[in-house]
Amino acid sequence: MLSIRIVGNTPYTVLWPRTDDGIIAQAEAWIVYESARTAALQRKDPWLTQIETQLTAAKTARALAQSGEAARTTSSDAYRTALNTARVLLEKALAFLKFKHADNLTPLEYRGWNVRHAKRGGYTVKMPVKDTEVIRLLETYVAYESTLGAAQVADPPLATLQALLVDISDLAQNRGSSRTQRTTNVFVRGSAVYKLKDFLQGAAVAICLFEFDGEVRPDLANWGYTVVAATPPSTEGEPPVDPPVEG
Repeated sequence: MLSIRIVGNTPYTVLWPRTDDGIIAQAEAWIVYESARTAALQRKDPWLTQIETQLTAAKTARALAQSGEAARTTSSDAYRTALNTARVLLEKALAFLKFKHADNLTPLEYRGWNVRHAKRGGYTVKMPVKDTEVIRLLETYVAYESTLGAAQVADPPLATLQALLVDISDLAQNRGSSRTQRTTNVFVRGSAVYKLKDFLQGAAVAICLFEFDGEVRPDLANWGYTVVAATPPSTEGEPPVDPPVEG
């Protein structure tokens, strides 16, 4: 990406847009104004064609990035919903098993729960917190329940948890793919938009040189550029000028 600063004997300067949407909006304004000028006034250089072409590429890249972000959000939300469903169903199974095996909690450990025995008697069984721990518990639970036949926990049904485990695995892969695609789309969008900005800056230089005698003028705003009063250069730190010597 170029970084151009237009300076000269003029009280004005140009502020370049800093956001993707701002750059695209400036390009749209540039094309509208330049296209509306008469053929005699339109620039003979390739800026109009180049900006039109690059604007199309930038808008396409922006749309892909937006759709990629929407897909990533959808995948992430679906993955989170499936995990929350797994937590609810496993808590339901845990409540049943704690009641059924109150005198012997070993069957809970077989199914993946971490049973902690207190020093003064009793026990604690906590649901996992991290996503990876929930998935590991679900995998262990499904694997063990699959060996029990008629002795399986009836509610929640094993088939429901098996299907949920498959869904979580698929959603995790989709979420990873969506993240990778989003990263790629954002990079492509950035490249396209910054190239568009390069053309807009180059066109501004050409307009100043060939139409405004090398100056920045307020009329540059007709092409969508932001023209503001230039800040005078600072004289702080400069050595004092010696007074003239009188003869």
